Amino acid sequence: MTTGSDEPWRRNLAVCLFGSFSTVLAMTLMLPFLPIYVEQLGVIGHAAIVQWSGVAFGATFVTAGLTAPLWGHLGDRYGRKPMLLRASLGMAIVVSLMGLATNIWQLVALRLLAGLAGGYASGATILVAVQTPKARSGWALGVLASGVMAGNLVGPLVGGALPPMIGMRATFWCAGGLIFVSFLATAWLVREAQKLPEAVRTVASWPQVPNKCAVIAMLLAGLILMVANMSIEPIITVYVQRLVSDPRKVTFVAGLVMSAAALGSVLSASQLGKLADRIGHSTVIITALAWAGLLLIPQALVTASWQLIGLRFAMGLALGGLLPCIAAVLRHNVPDPLVGKVMGYALSFQFAGQVVGPLAGGFVGGHAGMRAVFFMTGGLLLLGAFFIWRIVGFAPGRSRIRASRLGWSLSMSAPFQLNPAKSALLVMDYQNVLLEHFVSEDQRAGVLANTARMIEAVRAAQMPVVYVMVAFRQGYPEVNERNRLFSRVKQSGAFGRGQVETAIHPAVAPQDNEPVVIKHRIGAFTGTALETLLRSNGIETLVLAGVTTAGVVLSTVRQALDLDYRVVVARDCCADPDPDVHHVLLDKVIAQHAEVVSAQRVVDALPA
Repeated sequence: MTTGSDEPWRRNLAVCLFGSFSTVLAMTLMLPFLPIYVEQLGVIGHAAIVQWSGVAFGATFVTAGLTAPLWGHLGDRYGRKPMLLRASLGMAIVVSLMGLATNIWQLVALRLLAGLAGGYASGATILVAVQTPKARSGWALGVLASGVMAGNLVGPLVGGALPPMIGMRATFWCAGGLIFVSFLATAWLVREAQKLPEAVRTVASWPQVPNKCAVIAMLLAGLILMVANMSIEPIITVYVQRLVSDPRKVTFVAGLVMSAAALGSVLSASQLGKLADRIGHSTVIITALAWAGLLLIPQALVTASWQLIGLRFAMGLALGGLLPCIAAVLRHNVPDPLVGKVMGYALSFQFAGQVVGPLAGGFVGGHAGMRAVFFMTGGLLLLGAFFIWRIVGFAPGRSRIRASRLGWSLSMSAPFQLNPAKSALLVMDYQNVLLEHFVSEDQRAGVLANTARMIEAVRAAQMPVVYVMVAFRQGYPEVNERNRLFSRVKQSGAFGRGQVETAIHPAVAPQDNEPVVIKHRIGAFTGTALETLLRSNGIETLVLAGVTTAGVVLSTVRQALDLDYRVVVARDCCADPDPDVHHVLLDKVIAQHAEVVSAQRVVDALPA
């Protein structure tokens, strides 16, 4: 996955950061002067200029969306570096040729070729993810994402400032030269391991996605976001012309307007991400879409450029981090072997939005006026927020489509159901010492909150709650020296009865009438009266929540399976010191023996 030296992956990251920044900058710098350039190419009439600007801008995303799966397949087979070289050299040539276009058809054709040749940023993301040590991959991908966002921010500014100084055609040539430098840097400096990891080459298909409901909701969210973003871009410059009295300042002000939203997104992305971790990604997605929709409507009513800049900045604040939140929901609802495939679907939906958006904006702007585009886009975002809310809801991790409310079905898997009279919730090893030393602080807060909420709902449904914990008598007579794990526990003096560290965490503590099963080994059934307790109460289904995933959860799942119980595991009520182990076990191992669902899905399955 990576070499022993730190230098190759750091160098790869630096080169990919520059390459992603330069390619995104080159693709966005033409936005402020695109309508003016279209007019210079012979297009006459306000409506025609607006429509052809939309066609030229959206053309790139048509071919990009169609060819992205091909480049991904070739990258899996031949490596990511060849794909980066193809993308950077191809875009350097195509962007430079845009400065030589003599009519609108040539410009549209070159924009189509740009989409065909593109894909540097997506290829760089996969290369960095594969080559970077796991301990630093999150930071590295965050740095790379900041380069892409910076390209989106700086591109319109450069496109607004350079044409008055060197001309629009020379601006294209400068952008092409910048991309060519990234091509040379990629060729000389990037080092890629010969063998790609098996996870990258895993073949998966859409029917294998176990939780299609949340996936479909997020695909729609990405589509709506891109349609809304891109429908405004083709008309910004023409709209700014009505707000700026000096024609020489039009492209510069248009660049400021376009960059304002990107700046807002850069500033709010990390904060929205932290907020999403605390209150739920779906809540942030729905709220962000709604606020952005409300902020778009007054943009149709502005009378000065500074008002438009301020509103665009506020809209960027609302939308910052939305795509990472969408990706997080997808990641949490898709098993590891299918993540790449589903992310590919998400990319295709976003490309589709980038195609439809400019076309819709150009058409509406040309026929109903530019102000109508803002009203249309604002309404679309509000409708999207409402639709995602109806499908997903505000609760963190919620993923069940409320088909009864919508009046239609997506032919998903059979509904998840629980009979409280024949089911029991096992809360296992939620002890202070384990939560303190084996679960990170961020994980601990989320797991405790999810489990406490699930326990409350289970109790309200009069479904039994059974607690399982590790505890030893003084002297540890239950421990055999041949047991490597528990002999070390004995030496450490941990898990003694009566110790504060051994107690169950107060956030999920048992009530006086709820049984607590004491165990001396990893599995909940080993050497305990748990099975007798469950059988005597007619329990057939077990819902498991526990710490750790590799310990009590895995062992108890296998024991319960051998005892012919139906087993359900609440994935966001389990935790492990190693997040990778947690996900691999839940998605690849435990999922073979149990139903792995969210805590909210358990709550939803209980009678009101």
